[in-house]
Amino acid sequence: MKKLLLALALGATCVAAEEDAGLAGLQRWLDGTKDLQARFEQTLLSSALGAGPSESGRIYLRRPGRMRWEYTAPESKIAVLVDDRTQLYIAEEKRLHVAQLPKDDASLVGLLAGTQPLSALFVVTSLPEEAGRMRLKLVPRSPSSAQEIVLGLDPKTSAVLRVEVLDQGGNRMGYTFSGMKRNAGVADSLFRLDPPRGTEVVEGL
Repeated sequence: MKKLLLALALGATCVAAEEDAGLAGLQRWLDGTKDLQARFEQTLLSSALGAGPSESGRIYLRRPGRMRWEYTAPESKIAVLVDDRTQLYIAEEKRLHVAQLPKDDASLVGLLAGTQPLSALFVVTSLPEEAGRMRLKLVPRSPSSAQEIVLGLDPKTSAVLRVEVLDQGGNRMGYTFSGMKRNAGVADSLFRLDPPRGTEVVEGL
C-alpha cells in the first residue's frame, strides 16, 4: 500500500513539474515577444451548425495591448485591439463594430496581448503531445467568454503554433499559425483603423 501511495505521489509530482515547466516556457516566450507577425488559418466548429467555413489572413501583435487580425479570405475583415478597445471592420457590410474588453480579460486576446501573468488569469494543465507540439489547457480563473483554451507549443521555443478556444456556448474556434516573424518590428500605423466615409458604427460586437 505504501509503495502504491508513493508511486501515485511521484506521478502527481511529475505531472505538476511538466505543467510548471510548460507554463514557465510559455510565459518566457510571451515576455520576450515585443512584436509578432504571422499567417493564420481559422476554423469554427459550431455546437448548433457544425463546421463553418475556414478563414485566413495575417496577424500582427505588439505587446502589450496592440493586435491586428487582417482577414483576406473568404471575405475582407479587420479586427484591431488597442489597450482595452476593440474595433471590427467588415468591408462587405461597410460596418464598424466598437467594443471594450473587460478588465483582466482571460481570452486569447488577453493571453497574447495582455500584461497579466498567465498564472493569474488561468488554471493550467499539461496535455499529451500532439503532432509534435507540447499542449497546455488553460481554464480562466474569472468569468470569461472562453470556457477553456488549448495551446499547441513549439517544444523547443514554446512559441504558440496552434490554439483552440472553446466558448461558453460549446463552439470551438481553431487557429493555426505559420510563417512567424518575432521581434522583427511592426509599424504603429497597423493599429490605427480608419474606415471609409459612410461606414456605419455599431457599439458592441
